[in-house]
Formats: sequence, structure tokens, C-alpha cells
Amino acid sequence: MPIMDGWDFMNQIEKSLAEKTKKTAIYIVSSSIAYEDKEKAKTFPEIMGYFSKPIDSNKILEITKHITKS
Repeated sequence: MPIMDGWDFMNQIEKSLAEKTKKTAIYIVSSSIAYEDKEKAKTFPEIMGYFSKPIDSNKILEITKHITKS
């Protein structure tokens, strides 16, 4: 992302989501396979999943099922 990275985005979105009552589910699809990134994702309650690329159709179905249950 040209202006900010994904973590900067999460910090900004976390501030605006705190003002809303409806929960927003965020799923990360990243080229990073770093353990540290996966662990950092767990520190944001809005992040429901972290997937490393390439992502397959089974993971997309998993996300879709979770979203439709919400």
C-alpha cells in the first residue's frame, strides 16, 4: 500500500471501529509467511483470520461460511 502498510491500516480502522456498535470481521491475505505477522494479527480482535498466499478455494469457503453465520 503506497501510504501505509497493513498494520498502519489496522491501527487506523481500530480507532474508527471502536465508535461503532456492529462488529467488523477482517481477514488478512498476505504474501508474508512470518510467524511474527501471524502472531501480531492475533492482537487485533477484528482480525478473524490470517492466510498466507496463495489462498485456495477451501479457505475462501471457510471465510464465507464464517461471514454468513455472523
